[in-house]
Amino acid sequence: MPIVFYHGSKDWNIPKSIPDLKPYPPNTRLLIHSLDYILVDLNKISSKRIVKEFYDDICLLSAILTLKNIFKDFNDLKPILRNLLVAETKDCIYIIINYIALAKKDLKTVENILEEVGGKEKMMTLTEKWRIEGLQQGIEEGIKKQLKDDIKEAIEIKFGEVMEDINTKIESIKSVEVLKNIYRTVIKVSTLEELKNYINNL
Repeated sequence: MPIVFYHGSKDWNIPKSIPDLKPYPPNTRLLIHSLDYILVDLNKISSKRIVKEFYDDICLLSAILTLKNIFKDFNDLKPILRNLLVAETKDCIYIIINYIALAKKDLKTVENILEEVGGKEKMMTLTEKWRIEGLQQGIEEGIKKQLKDDIKEAIEIKFGEVMEDINTKIESIKSVEVLKNIYRTVIKVSTLEELKNYINNL
């Protein structure tokens, strides 16, 4: 039973079945499939209904609300993180924080929001636990990898190729902020030569 669970930033506009092709060509009717599927579009489900359905499972509720709001402003995620910290759902809070940081590519802002909604003392405890478990470093490395992949994909789409020297330079960069600036530059420059000069001068 095919099910599509969707929470993207744009409207879902893919047909749920192949348009009716009648009259079918001779002897092909049995070979044509409708490809029907069940669509669960999180954008079409209200937050009120989600809370009503999953109110007794704070972890699952927080995860679904995070997916629903991940493409919105950081402020929309504050109530979710606040509830997680209040409930002290340690089993899932790190997974959700990890997802938010990777999706937003901004661990620092996530940490600031956690400190704002949970208090400095609790945030320090969380940060210390991350360091002990290696989670903070893992999140940062995940963000860097995603940014590098995004940069190379943007270069390929815009200029048709990622030159070996540019690829090597991108892979050698360890700063999230520098990687963000490169991504912005890829969008702004008109030629591959401009981009190459910018990266080589970093």
